[in-house]
Order: sequence, then structure tokens, then C-alpha cells
Amino acid sequence: MNASRFWQGVLAAALLALLGALVFHSLTPLIGSSIALRTCVLGLGAAYLGLLMQQHRLRVGRVIAVFAWLLASAALIVIAPPLWVWLLVQSVAIWLLRSVASYERIGYALVDAAICAIALGAAIAAARHSGSLALALWCYFLVQALSAVIPARSSSAAAAAAAGDAPFDSALHSAEAALRRMSRSTTFR
Repeated sequence: MNASRFWQGVLAAALLALLGALVFHSLTPLIGSSIALRTCVLGLGAAYLGLLMQQHRLRVGRVIAVFAWLLASAALIVIAPPLWVWLLVQSVAIWLLRSVASYERIGYALVDAAICAIALGAAIAAARHSGSLALALWCYFLVQALSAVIPARSSSAAAAAAAGDAPFDSALHSAEAALRRMSRSTTFR
């Protein structure tokens, strides 16, 4: 377990829960509770995904992740499905980004999917029983912090991915150079 990543997740849970509750209660008189809640879902989803991208230092796929999230969010706004669909889409986006950025085995990604499902269930249960958005958000993001117990990609695998598979590139360039030398020395008649 990565203890520092867990405590970062706990701190993020507290801050996002407070921020979400403040934004919701500020927007509700202006635009109504339904739209304010959906706005909070999108805003908190964006904030959490931004934290994940910063935490995992994504270099490859950052633009694709942002574009995919924007596309999914635009579809939610246009289609306007029930709230549970909004929550599910944001949870799936979190799961996908964390799985692609962190895990080298499918089993770890499946455990992360279970954590996302439990987080969503805990948030819904907290909202139903307490009626508190802050408590529901706290439960959601606190359970999400448990993803720190899943073994992340090894540093050597992460370094190889960041380096762009340097040994392969080096071998490719050597082979191309050898072919060029051979083609210059051989005369085709």
C-alpha cells in the first residue's frame, strides 16, 4: 500500500466534499437543485480526473483522456439522462483513467472497478440515509482513496513506457542504418 497516496486521497476527499457542498448550496438558489447537482457532478469529476492526471504524471494520452471526458460530459448535457447515469459515467471515467495510468494487470483494474462501484454505492447510501451531499461526496472520494492499496505499475515498467521503449527504438535505428550501408555497398544490376 502506498501510504502517501492514500493520505493524499483522504485529503482530496475532504477538500472535494467541502467544495462540492459549497458549490451546490451556492448554485441551488440560482439554477435549481437538479442542475446544480449535475453541475457539481461534472465539476468534481473534472477536478478528480485532473488530480489523477497530476498524481500519475501522465505524458501519453493526456489529450485523449481530456477529450474523451469532454465528449462524455457533452453527451450527458445534450441527452440529459437521469442523475445515476451522470454518476456512473464519471465513475467509469475515473476507473478508466486510473486503470490505464496505474495498472499493468487486468486483475488490478478489476479490483479498481470494484472500488469505484463500492464508492458509488457508499455515496448513494450516505445520500439516502443522511440527506447530506457533503457526506455523500466524502464517502465517495474516501472509498476512492482505497485505490492506493492496489499495486501500481512498477517503476521500471513506468520508466520504459515513459522512455518510449528506448531499447527497441535503438535496435530499429541500428537495423535501418545497417540496411542503408548494405544497399550502398551492393550494386543491383
